[in-house]
Amino acid sequence: MPVFLGRLPVKVDVERLFSGADVMEMVFSGEAQQVAPAPTETLTQYKGFDVLEIPAHWPTDLKRQYNRSMITIDPKVGPVTVIDRGGSPYISQPFPMLMLSHAQVTQFRAFILARFGRLIPFWLPTWDQDLVLAQDIAPSDTGIKIQSVFYTRFMFPNKARRYLALIPMDSSGNLYHQVVSSVDNGDGTETLQFESAIGHTMLAARTMVSFLVFARMDSDDNDIDWLNNDLAEATLEFQELPREVP
Repeated sequence: MPVFLGRLPVKVDVERLFSGADVMEMVFSGEAQQVAPAPTETLTQYKGFDVLEIPAHWPTDLKRQYNRSMITIDPKVGPVTVIDRGGSPYISQPFPMLMLSHAQVTQFRAFILARFGRLIPFWLPTWDQDLVLAQDIAPSDTGIKIQSVFYTRFMFPNKARRYLALIPMDSSGNLYHQVVSSVDNGDGTETLQFESAIGHTMLAARTMVSFLVFARMDSDDNDIDWLNNDLAEATLEFQELPREVP
């Protein structure tokens, strides 16, 4: 395993268990100007940005926070003026990860190192059943038919909701597509057209359609908790960038 140089802090606390045993927690800081071990992994890319493809792990209730950039002008006399500067909400949420193999841990470490904290944006699926397919997909299809959720009316005008992840339940590989047009068929279904053919057969009962979110890390610091040599968990804090999608 990689070895690198570290230093202990000035103060180290030691707890005495009995006359023959002590216990302590050692926290090391890496010495400067040494090369930190970094995995060389090729990450999936979409439209020039990396995609985080490790599924989320929901051990507890999922919480999201919706924010808007707004200015309230209150002169204390007369009406109050509220200006929505962004025009659309941005979402922050914790994204718990459970990595079940050393390969997944290595992929996650490579992804985190490539972010440079909050500097480099990325894509990730919501891993929710945001849209439900109304029929199976053929390889030559250039779009999908979904059960109506008023996508055409409320979601398609938002550019950030025009990117979808088609996730097969057999883990054969996610597909990412941009919606270029949307029509409400008036019969409880909507037809979403993509920029290119899908290229794969996908069964409606075995495919999850999630929004593909463009985001940045919400912090420059990220922790990985190792449960053993191959099993680890982490919580990814991210913030969506609805007005910065490519």
